[in-house]
Amino acid sequence: MEHSSPISVISRSAAFRAASDCKQQSSSFATIREFWIQEGAVPLDTAGNTILHFLAMFGNAFVIQKLVDDGNGNNSSIVKNEDLSGRNNKGNTPLHEAARFGRASVVKTLLRKQESLVRVRNNSGETPVYVAAACGHEDVFNHLIAKVDRDWEIMTRRTDNSDVLQAAVVGEHYGLAMSILELFPELAHNHDKEGRTALYLLATKSKSFRSGSFYSPHNYMAGSLVLSVHLFTILIYSNYSD
Repeated sequence: MEHSSPISVISRSAAFRAASDCKQQSSSFATIREFWIQEGAVPLDTAGNTILHFLAMFGNAFVIQKLVDDGNGNNSSIVKNEDLSGRNNKGNTPLHEAARFGRASVVKTLLRKQESLVRVRNNSGETPVYVAAACGHEDVFNHLIAKVDRDWEIMTRRTDNSDVLQAAVVGEHYGLAMSILELFPELAHNHDKEGRTALYLLATKSKSFRSGSFYSPHNYMAGSLVLSVHLFTILIYSNYSD
């Protein structure tokens, strides 16, 4: 069994630290650039994440921009399109990870380089659009959904037919759920493979309907009760008004 040389181990550790450092931009880029030239898209952990995945997770948009765009428009960037499609063990591309952590600047940079990444599904059948909805990142969701265009019905659903509205409800991101419902009212009627609608899933969220005054300190500050009740009312109307 081969073991990594001490130089390689140090280099990977330094690259990881540089990826997480969004303040020392020039030095971070220099470290990552040298690492990429030396080792490329090798996994840095047991989850199969490459340096590009970690840059996306940490939101290091400056370094990603420098890696994917040489600024001269001659396609001589260090990282190529095929590198951006690299997947970790869960099938997530760097765009999936940027969507999961709400890194809007990274999302925009990656899509400028390779817009087709918005259509890639991970091992769970989730597009980056779905991941953004499930994690409650409305700004990222809005940017991604604009790239989907006429294929929104396919791109907003997981392979088990669960959709972005249901994902937002499950994550208790009710403000985003209402925004999604306004964009795609058809999703109120969608059933996943278990036959569940967004209304059904919302009704199972007992903590979202805690008893007490709307003006209690918790509800006044968080607004979660008001939002969930409002969403519940809209979904009931959507399902029974036909």
